[in-house]
Amino acid sequence: MKMCQRLKDIREDNDLQQADIAAILSTTQQQVSKYENGLQIMGVDKYMKLAKHFNISLDYMTGLTDIPTELYNREIPQKLQKLISAYSENTDLQPAIDKLLGI
Repeated sequence: MKMCQRLKDIREDNDLQQADIAAILSTTQQQVSKYENGLQIMGVDKYMKLAKHFNISLDYMTGLTDIPTELYNREIPQKLQKLISAYSENTDLQPAIDKLLGI
């Protein structure tokens, strides 16, 4: 898939207008139109902004893959949640844990 088509697909999948993408990228609607029509190529910084905004990989953004892998996982694993809770609830152990972690 061409990068310009991917940009349009992402915009449409999120029910956005070119002006919305322009606001995210700090550019104009006319510039986004040029990107989508393949008249101009977006810079890497713009791809990075969109990848972060939509939480998708640059590989997906640029058409290297058709799997919209998350850029980062926003969920905290269950074991980590339990660790955080245990730390918060056991204030007498906090100094020892802090020392172990070097904080």
